[in-house]
Amino acid sequence: MNRLTRHAAVLSTTFLVAGFLLSCSAEDERGSTASTPAQTPVSSEPASEIGTTPESTEESITAGHQEAVDLAEKYLKDSEFSESGLYGQLLYEGFAEEEAQYGVDNVAVDWDEQALQSAARLLDSSSYSESTLYNRLIFEEYTPDQSQYAVDSVNADWFGEAAESAAGYMSFSAFSESGLYDQLIYEGFTPEQAQHGVASVM
Repeated sequence: MNRLTRHAAVLSTTFLVAGFLLSCSAEDERGSTASTPAQTPVSSEPASEIGTTPESTEESITAGHQEAVDLAEKYLKDSEFSESGLYGQLLYEGFAEEEAQYGVDNVAVDWDEQALQSAARLLDSSSYSESTLYNRLIFEEYTPDQSQYAVDSVNADWFGEAAESAAGYMSFSAFSESGLYDQLIYEGFTPEQAQHGVASVM
């Protein structure tokens, strides 16, 4: 093979290698493009909120609700009631539970003052020590705070109450001095109040 022929063969081989390398590079680029996942465009619009419109929570006021308020006001003009006692009275009158509760919740009243009026009424009708008056107010369904407020605010003469209790006991039964004293202590009077009560009748 002469020199010219060998030169031509070398050039031909060089072109074949270059073509092969270019072909491989193109295949790599296509593979890289195919393997790259498509990016999902992100919307800048805020997601719509479903069910955010609140339903109306306003209570539907019926004739029964208003009647419960009216009767509650009437009861409070005629007598004193605890909150629970008034609710129970409205139930007794035939109101539904929600109507009775509406009546109690929507009447203008000071429950502390109601307890105080009840305490004054009880002291007008009988004799009480501080503790027995408190317990009686709890029995009438005033709260502990309301009951204590009434006992503290009624301005009672507890020594006088002890003397009245002693006289009441002596009016229907015979007591020794110590027996009467013990009875007054049992009723919740203090030792000083009980001694005053005994002295007032012995």
